[in-house]
Amino acid sequence: MPGSGIGIIRIPPPDANVNASNGAIKNLITVSMNFFEEIIVFDYAFDTSDRVTCVPLKKGHSHNTLIGVLTNLWFQIRLCNSIWTHRRNLKVTLWHSGGFSLMIPLVLTKILGIDVILFILGEPRTGYGMMEQGGFVKRRLIPKLLFILEFVSFAISDRIVVFNENILDYSVLKRFCGKISQFHFNFYEPDNSVPELCERDNSIVFIGRICDLKGVDNFARAVDLLLNREDVILDRVLFIGDGPAKTRLQSYFCSRHGYSEIVRFTGWLEHEEAMNLLSSAKVFVLPSKSEGLPKTLIEAMVRGVVPVVTPVGNIPGVITNGHDGILLKRDDPETIANEIMSLIQGDMVERLAKNSMETASRNFSFNRAMADFSQVLVDLNYNPEHGQVTAGGSG
Repeated sequence: MPGSGIGIIRIPPPDANVNASNGAIKNLITVSMNFFEEIIVFDYAFDTSDRVTCVPLKKGHSHNTLIGVLTNLWFQIRLCNSIWTHRRNLKVTLWHSGGFSLMIPLVLTKILGIDVILFILGEPRTGYGMMEQGGFVKRRLIPKLLFILEFVSFAISDRIVVFNENILDYSVLKRFCGKISQFHFNFYEPDNSVPELCERDNSIVFIGRICDLKGVDNFARAVDLLLNREDVILDRVLFIGDGPAKTRLQSYFCSRHGYSEIVRFTGWLEHEEAMNLLSSAKVFVLPSKSEGLPKTLIEAMVRGVVPVVTPVGNIPGVITNGHDGILLKRDDPETIANEIMSLIQGDMVERLAKNSMETASRNFSFNRAMADFSQVLVDLNYNPEHGQVTAGGSG
């Protein structure tokens, strides 16, 4: 018989210190503690307490396709063993982003009568399909395999969690509308220490993996256009992160006279240091080709940094164009440059900064996360009460 605790599962990152989902998992632990007496985290990156048990599971990563498949299979086998070991303590499991690909432990969990809540944060097939490199395997074969994994995992799950209704346009999800719940599990406390907008210089920040999928090339060319204009003053442009395009772009800007004093590539930074740099900026730019809901977007909004982003994934469900941010009509360098220029030269940046902070405070608060999770449990036919979940589930 299933127990009364909750399990939280994600695919562990290569380095927990530079992975954006660490904060999300910590938030899930915090919210879960208000409804479950026992929380089991199947991951190696989190501290234990009297109510939180961490089951250390690392996963190898490889750029070689065959080795990657074998590594993933071995991880799933070890995860199955861990779930089996703790089966008597689990009533429900939360499967974070990418959990749909863990088909073997997903099936085992259902066989054991433990409920499955599956988180869908983005469109992985779309991301792979947009890759310019990788050939047939990454751009054709992997998207087909992902479709099969998504369909089967959606079918066997008890609830599918999304951030907002915008992602319901994702084709495979349309077949499972009856089991979809909304859950804003990322929550943030207002940061009252951030400088007033008038105290900030004309700084622009990009945070993320420096690669084609994040639109970093078009953003870099947009920066080049802005730096060549005499009527635009940019004090700093920060690329915070790392990735395959970093060295090439860094060399390009270093070769341009005077650019290296303005454009900086910091690499991955400790979270506090990255947030301090973000807090001193006016504009956050992320012209991605595919996203779920970037944590860095909300972190920028919390700090009153105006987002200039592409309307992909869950982003249009958070940002209202011209109210609390800019949704790019196109992701070409000219469009990006023009939108940034209109912000830093015009008078609407203060209004958008204020509204972005209000939007983040309203939609990404602890109380909103608690209410959303309570509704997810109701949707599972549980009776959520503070400190306990009662009355069996749908499994």
